[in-house]
Amino acid sequence: MGDNGWSYVPILKSKAAEFEALKHLRRATVDMIMPLIDVVLPNPTRSKPPATRPDPAALALDLLGNWHLRRRIAVDVGPLGQTDAGPALIVEIARRTHGYQLRVVPTVHFSDPPDTVDALREAARLLGHGACLRVTAEDLYQHPGDLAVWTDGLLDDLEMQPDEIDLVFDVGTLRNDTQVDQSITTCRTHLGSLAHTDRWRSITVASGAFPQDLSEVEPWEVTELPRREITLWSALQDPRLPLRRRPGFGDYGIDHPPRRQPVPARPAPNVRYAVDGRWLVLRGTRTDPDGNAQFHKVCGELVHLPEWCGDDFSWGDGQIAASARRDIGPGIARSWRSYGTNHHIEFVVHRLRTTGRP
Repeated sequence: MGDNGWSYVPILKSKAAEFEALKHLRRATVDMIMPLIDVVLPNPTRSKPPATRPDPAALALDLLGNWHLRRRIAVDVGPLGQTDAGPALIVEIARRTHGYQLRVVPTVHFSDPPDTVDALREAARLLGHGACLRVTAEDLYQHPGDLAVWTDGLLDDLEMQPDEIDLVFDVGTLRNDTQVDQSITTCRTHLGSLAHTDRWRSITVASGAFPQDLSEVEPWEVTELPRREITLWSALQDPRLPLRRRPGFGDYGIDHPPRRQPVPARPAPNVRYAVDGRWLVLRGTRTDPDGNAQFHKVCGELVHLPEWCGDDFSWGDGQIAASARRDIGPGIARSWRSYGTNHHIEFVVHRLRTTGRP
């Protein structure tokens, strides 16, 4: 399961569905994960113009209301941190969550400009829970020696030691097996020559293989999509590799990896369900006159598959089962995403705990 204090880093967007999924996790699951929240702008609506920056107060309430006290949760403002308002945003989030027992961990990148790094240092110092260094796929193209120099320089700028830092190698999208093989080679190279290997608070390799949309999924046909991130991570656990430390597992749940700002959309009712080594995906259509009520039928199909984990496996499974019985309404896209995300996180942790594989 890697050599971290936890087993799993799910990378999620700062949206209502993802926060609801976190809220309903079992405590035993919470103890084995450190979510990494990608801060994105809220969805525009007819009554509200597109936002230009997140609301720190709303984000703080989402964190405090949906995550457990005394457990770490990394927060990454990403490209928003590189805007003129970015440094102030970072510090404001820290100020609004400081004083509670919530362990918010600011996230830093090699590409962050100096004023953003200064703000992240101030936020980390105020919060007192260290920082997360997110190494991107673009960073991993660089020579390991260059990354070592960048790492030492960033640690100096943050005025931190490696044992205060959660290191995440974010490989990004795995669209095909060729990308998996390339990423295995790249990660082996960097992990094998990593500076301060034994001193990082944690080391995680994260990636994602879920497609950008479901356009290639035929309506009303159960479609299997490969969870390629498992292949990448498993290759890095090989005991024959000369690695002093095995990385923990990270993924993007049931979402497509690249950070994208939300756009208004009305997807067809669908379920994205993690099983061993793959996802099962089933969807209706946007033109069906039943509209969102198709979700009842989608769930009814899922609960009769041999891979179904059972009503009691997770909160998400319970909601899917209730919808199949029509005990609850069909919900909306946010509901479907929260059910699938909650099941996904519970499933990954269950697998890690019982088999050592996600």
